[in-house]
Amino acid sequence: MHDYSWSCEPINQKGNPSRKMLIFVTYLYFVSKIIDLLDTVFFVMRKKYNQITFLHTYHHAGMVVATYVFTKFLAGSHATLLGLINSFVHVIMYFYYFLTSFKPELKHSLWWKKHITQVQLLQFTILMLHFGIPLIGGYCDFPKVLLFIGFTQNMFMFTLFADFYIKAYIKNNKFKSIGQKNVE
Repeated sequence: MHDYSWSCEPINQKGNPSRKMLIFVTYLYFVSKIIDLLDTVFFVMRKKYNQITFLHTYHHAGMVVATYVFTKFLAGSHATLLGLINSFVHVIMYFYYFLTSFKPELKHSLWWKKHITQVQLLQFTILMLHFGIPLIGGYCDFPKVLLFIGFTQNMFMFTLFADFYIKAYIKNNKFKSIGQKNVE
């Protein structure tokens, strides 16, 4: 969009055609977050209760609430980057799920899962900067309380995903290495 500022976009729901398109895309993003809740349904159906963690529940339920508020009151604003980056991350993630549905042996490939989590961590880092810089700089005509919420929410999500990453890929690999040394 030629009239959108990535460094600071105030709440702007003008009736021009490009804004209407952006608001429609925001609505589609909201619908996609509702569809994301199907992950939980599939976990329950497959009796994979261990995958219904605090991170999973908080993230999916929180995203539905947050995107509803965003769609209703903030469409086309500074928070739009969140939906754009998150959509990109979900394309990568669901492509992985698509591939593993045809080639189940890929599910055991830590390479994919590890890098998807790294992309998610990068997403939260970019979004912390996106909300934090204008919050500290004070140059943006976007409500400071919303910049603060965007910053802290992404910091919290980064913390949750980093904890998952450490437990799944760093500590888990150390235990495997120790086990292999003991076998040799």
